Amino acid sequence: MKKVFLGAVSAFVLSTGAAFAQSNNDVDIVQNGANNNAEVDQTAAWGSNNETDVTQNGAGNDAFVEQRGGNGDINVEQNGTRNLAEVVQSPFAGDVDIRQSGTRNRADVDDFGGGSGEDLDVRQSGRGNDAYIRTLGGANDNDFLIDQNGTRNEARINAELGASGNDARVTQNGRNNYANVNQANSNNSASVLQNGTGNMANVNQ
Repeated sequence: MKKVFLGAVSAFVLSTGAAFAQSNNDVDIVQNGANNNAEVDQTAAWGSNNETDVTQNGAGNDAFVEQRGGNGDINVEQNGTRNLAEVVQSPFAGDVDIRQSGTRNRADVDDFGGGSGEDLDVRQSGRGNDAYIRTLGGANDNDFLIDQNGTRNEARINAELGASGNDARVTQNGRNNYANVNQANSNNSASVLQNGTGNMANVNQ
């Protein structure tokens, strides 16, 4: 089922492929404002039981979603101007929730874990903040959150091959802060909180 609501915006949905084994995929797009763009691709041959919801209010916001596998649940909410959200899930995925408000914020989530239980969240408000989350093959049951408020903050969380059961939280408030969390093993926990200007944190587990 596909439901698309438009208002001076564009939406592009690929969720067909009768020759393949696709089933039970769902896309809901709601856009209000000017020059917003949403693109959702659910055409992978083995893609089933995927759901994507995109809500954009403002001007010039972009959302790009590609679900190549099954059981993925993606929510994107953007309010403001020229925000960007990009999500790729393959082959089997969990939940991705991106919420951004402000101007020129970017969230990029690559969910390649290949298993269930992934919970990958991004919260950003302000201007020019960047958030990157990536899980690689065999990474399951990870719980990651990036929460940034301010200007030009950057945060990265990465789960290496087979890294499972990890928890990582990055919270940054202010300007020009940077945090990187890399988890190469399993059952680790990391929490980074930075307030102010020009702080830097690197965590390797």
